[in-house]
Amino acid sequence: MLVCVSASHRTASFELLERLSRTPESVAPALMAGGAQGAVVLATCNRFEAYVEIDAEPADAASAVRDAVEQATGIPAADLDGSYQVLSDRRVPEHLFAVASGLESVVSGEGEIAGQVRRALSTARRDGTTSPSSSACSSAPARRSAG
Repeated sequence: MLVCVSASHRTASFELLERLSRTPESVAPALMAGGAQGAVVLATCNRFEAYVEIDAEPADAASAVRDAVEQATGIPAADLDGSYQVLSDRRVPEHLFAVASGLESVVSGEGEIAGQVRRALSTARRDGTTSPSSSACSSAPARRSAG
């Protein structure tokens, strides 16, 4: 199942988002070590999102992401309570498209996010943490917005 665990300016404090954005590169490998088939992490000053392919229900996937974040960043999982939303199935690519096109940004239409999505996917591919589903979900919106 493809799941997105998303903390953004709409759900989390800017202080928490800043803490999450300090070491995002270690979260995807921690998710893979925890049993995920694929993981792409997008971290910006206004959002932290883990797109994860995992054989688990959405609530269990969210718990796996919280554990991986705690292991990778040192941020206690309890600090994340109430600061994220969990999306699954078809809502994941719809959400990513809205993010990549700037519709979910603090300033609607912000253009930097498309490049940040591309870099997150490139990093995951380089680190070997993508799966066919996570890679396809992540690359389609980035290609559309780059055009």
